[in-house]
Amino acid sequence: MVEAWEEGTWLLLDAAGPESTIGLVSGGQWLGLEQHEGDFLEWHDQAVHQLLESCSLGLADLAGAIYASGPGSSLGLRLAAMFIRTLMQVPSLAHWQCLQYQNLEVALAAGGAQRVIVQKGADSGIQ
Repeated sequence: MVEAWEEGTWLLLDAAGPESTIGLVSGGQWLGLEQHEGDFLEWHDQAVHQLLESCSLGLADLAGAIYASGPGSSLGLRLAAMFIRTLMQVPSLAHWQCLQYQNLEVALAAGGAQRVIVQKGADSGIQ
């Protein structure tokens, strides 16, 4: 079975730690990745648009967003969720899906665990 995140190109947002990460992922491969420490809100919007431009993509070309839902910085997690929720209000992005992952599951997978659970964002209040 193909998981939702394996099809299309996705915007990945992780603001759970002291260093925020944004990336574009397609078919399990990074198309682009940016990291920044501090000033999440001021940096994020501009960084997303620059990353999209560098890959010759627009927001409407993406399947949706994948974000880290914790554990981590409560403020960073909320700002990332607010950023995604705002984008999902744009009419041209009505096709977007929102998926979430837990940072600890990713760490386990990197260490050889067999499965990482990526869930639809509805469980987190982002729809």
